[in-house]
Amino acid sequence: MGVGILFPFASNEEKDMLVATIGPFWDANETWLVLAIGPLLVAYSSIGASWLILKTEYTLQAKAIDWAQGGIWGLAIGLGAVSLATPLVSPRVFDKWSTYPEIVLLAPMPLLSAVLVWMPWRSLQRLPKTTDKGARAPFCYAISLFVLAFGGLAYSFYLYVVPEN
Repeated sequence: MGVGILFPFASNEEKDMLVATIGPFWDANETWLVLAIGPLLVAYSSIGASWLILKTEYTLQAKAIDWAQGGIWGLAIGLGAVSLATPLVSPRVFDKWSTYPEIVLLAPMPLLSAVLVWMPWRSLQRLPKTTDKGARAPFCYAISLFVLAFGGLAYSFYLYVVPEN
């Protein structure tokens, strides 16, 4: 929210008023903000770590492999939480994903997501290698998972960017 940007310029009393002006709207948006930003931060860190695996070597590459191994599970949990919560919170999204023939056409997306979580995890288990063979795979899988996840969100909210409006 843009009001938060003004905090450094406000007195303590004004800060209370600033918070009061956004209070009624913040509670409604807080859940979406946490559900959207949390997985996004983990996704970016996973992509960043997999990029470092591709572009570095030795100690930094080993650290990046560790970071990516931890990040992939945070990403999987975040994607799972958003995927489960969104249709439960939005009847419109639930209907888009659960009516025929969409349910049949979209059923491969969660399966593909699971594969795209398992594949980088498996490839990270085999790294580092002295030849850097396989160093590109985690980055490619992470980008693919990122694109698939945002494709699912775009499909879910197409025409209605703000949920339930």
